[in-house]
Formats: sequence, structure tokens, C-alpha cells
Amino acid sequence: MLRESALDDTVALQLEAEAAATLLLAYTTGCIEQYVRSAFERRPAAEFAAHWPALEHAVFARTARDGGIS
Repeated sequence: MLRESALDDTVALQLEAEAAATLLLAYTTGCIEQYVRSAFERRPAAEFAAHWPALEHAVFARTARDGGIS
């Protein structure tokens, strides 16, 4: 989806696709690392609902179609 955003205008990104992928991978890796360090007690997706708005804002641009301005 991130790579395809450069080919069409259905998804607007705040940053380059590679940077967006790196950010999301770093977040995912951090969640897995915390899971391992907690002796497999803290679930990787435990706080995803709280984190997603910040990640979404960092990666995806608001467009007129979804109620934002672009």
C-alpha cells in the first residue's frame, strides 16, 4: 500500500513510502522487543489503539475526500 501510493492518488502520505515503512517497522520491532523483555507478558498489540492515531497522523495525509484538507 505504501509503495503503491506513489503510483496513484488513492492514498496520500505525509512522507516518502520508504520512510513510512521504516517508521512502522520500528514501531512493530519495538513492540516485539517489549514483549520479549517483559517475559512474554506484555502483548505486542496491547496499546495499539492508543498509538495508532499518532502513527496514522505521521504516515497518512488527510485529504478532502476523507474530511481533511490536503
